[in-house]
Amino acid sequence: MAANVLTITLRTVVLFMFWIFFSGKIDATHLLMGLVSSLAIAIGSLDSESEPLSPEAAMRLPERILRGIAYSFWLLGRILTAAWHVSKIVLSPEMPIKPKFIKHKTTLKGEYGRVIFANSITLTPGTITADMEDGELLIHQLDDDSSEDIRSGALEKEIHKIFKDG
Repeated sequence: MAANVLTITLRTVVLFMFWIFFSGKIDATHLLMGLVSSLAIAIGSLDSESEPLSPEAAMRLPERILRGIAYSFWLLGRILTAAWHVSKIVLSPEMPIKPKFIKHKTTLKGEYGRVIFANSITLTPGTITADMEDGELLIHQLDDDSSEDIRSGALEKEIHKIFKDG
């Protein structure tokens, strides 16, 4: 029971920090709405099959949050670079696209890391994750350059920094 309280508390705090950051409003009404919403989501996201957050995992949470923030900025840079690449392709009179599906087996072990990996691929212009099963992703790419961060392992390496233990 105490572990569930810790899990709910930490989730609420993290969600509330995001609320404050993205809402841009710090008056009492908005803060109260954000806190209540964050708490409701934290409680609602508990399910009977998920394990409560251990004290050890709770101690690593601030480091993971900082690494997640760093990853977000790294990904934003990759998204902007990919958008520029796709823009050049689309605006080129030759339209040099070579679309195809590729399969990629991820080295990420944890479910959260795999989901972030698949979503990061889809967020990056020129690539879309079409399917993911047992750690193998089916990815549609606009051309070979569009999937370079996937094939080189750079994207997984950055995500692995957040989820060092799987």
